[in-house]
Order: sequence, then C-alpha cells, then structure tokens
Amino acid sequence: MAGNILTPKAVWSGFNIASTPKAEIIDELTKDGVTYTQMYIEGNEVGDSKTLIYGLMAKKEQLTLAPAILLLQEFQSEIDIALINDLVSKGFTVLSIDLAGEREDKESYTIYPEKCDYANYEKVKGDLYTVKKDVRQTCWYEWGSACRYALAYLKSRVFVSKVGGLAVGESATVLWNVSGMDENLQSACFVLNAGW
Repeated sequence: MAGNILTPKAVWSGFNIASTPKAEIIDELTKDGVTYTQMYIEGNEVGDSKTLIYGLMAKKEQLTLAPAILLLQEFQSEIDIALINDLVSKGFTVLSIDLAGEREDKESYTIYPEKCDYANYEKVKGDLYTVKKDVRQTCWYEWGSACRYALAYLKSRVFVSKVGGLAVGESATVLWNVSGMDENLQSACFVLNAGW
C-alpha cells in the first residue's frame, strides 16, 4: 500500500464486527443517581489476542432510553469525570474510552495485543504519522478499530437510542477517520482538531 492514496472505504474494507462486543465489568457504583461502570470491551483481534478497551460508562440510574455519546479524551489526559457528569446531567449516557494504552501513571488503560504494541501512545507519540508497512498496522488503525468496537457495544445497549461522538485534540483525528465509515455513529463533534 506504500505510495497509494487510500480512501476511507479502502482502508476499512474487510473490517467486520461479527457479533456484539462483550464487556467485562470491573467495577460499578451509583452515586447521586448516576451509575458509573468501569469495563473492558473486547476489541480487534490481532494474532491470537484481542484488544481490551478500557472504558467508563455513566448514565442516570433510572434512565430507560436516551441518546449516548462516545467520548474520546485527549491521549495524555485522564477520563474527565466533570465533563461526563455534565453530559449525563443533560440526559445522555456517556461511554469514555481510553485509546492511549499503557502508561506508567495510569492504573486502568486499554490493553493492546503484543503484536500491535505500536498502538500504545507513549511508544509512538514521536512518530505518529509514519506508515512503515501497511496502514492497517498503525496506531491510527488500531485506535479507529477500538473506537468502532466501542460504538458497536454502546449502540447495542437497550437504553441507547442513538450514538454521537465527542473527541478532543489528537483523539479527534480518530473520530474523523471513523465518522464517515461507521453506521453506528449518527453525529460527531471535534474539539481542538481540524482533521487531516
């Protein structure tokens, strides 16, 4: 693929989420009428391992049906509880996922298979825009895959009517890359990012 200009359709050709992604609940607590659920969502299979996407979902405890937002924080930021709470107070279910992967100062993060450790932001941040072999073997593709699995998981929840995306900084580039190709996403908002 080197030297070729690829359309999003070409990049994502063959990508398929065969069934609703499963999630392992790590912790759940309800505070002030809001339920917070920490989880790992099964993601893209690379070799013989699957990406485990770390996420925090928040929703009003009594919510039966409402729109949801997939929230992508800036890569070097923690999950923004204040922003999540603000969105929940407006009636949204929010799923904030980690794309950055392993980092020394983080207790919970997305676990990428060994064969795609290039998806760990700390390892690749100085070389984000290089495609060495194949676009499907880059951090951007793995982050996009994680985003698409999280969207599929979120859309499958019985209390979710439709899904929008909100992303900040460099992570918004991931949402740009996915927004035109994923039918689970009805709208997208990009903060501090003009796309490329």
